[in-house]
Amino acid sequence: VFYDDYFSFIYTKEGKLDAIMANVGLINQITLMWSTEIQNRLNKLRSLNIEIPIGVLTGSALLSQFGNVTNITARVISNCSIVYKSKFIQTGINQTLHRLILFTEINADIAVPQQANNVFVSQEVVLAETIIPGAVPDSYLIGDSACEYLDLLP
Repeated sequence: VFYDDYFSFIYTKEGKLDAIMANVGLINQITLMWSTEIQNRLNKLRSLNIEIPIGVLTGSALLSQFGNVTNITARVISNCSIVYKSKFIQTGINQTLHRLILFTEINADIAVPQQANNVFVSQEVVLAETIIPGAVPDSYLIGDSACEYLDLLP
């Protein structure tokens, strides 16, 4: 899947870029497929058998490697959420970088006897990007805020 599959450009009669149309159906389908695959893999982790030395139960880092090995069952409860983002990033005077990003968040609660921990993982995956060229302007100002340029006006 390429950028042209996700987005199409609409130009004016003069050949200037007028609009960008998104293929929302395809983007939603990719998002759903990604989310389903991740959630299916997370569902396989409902119960984990872990072998640890008895010394781990003392809570001491020095004793954690000693003792007979015991089996502990950890319960994992997790969910996944995915959101897509469309970002325009300034890259120069006459061009803009456009990206389609899937933002994935996984939240998992892992419970072992006498303790539970929450694990949060997030990841951004760039699905598509392109540079959109434009005309070179007659004048160009750049800065952190517009207030800097108000002092230049008469």
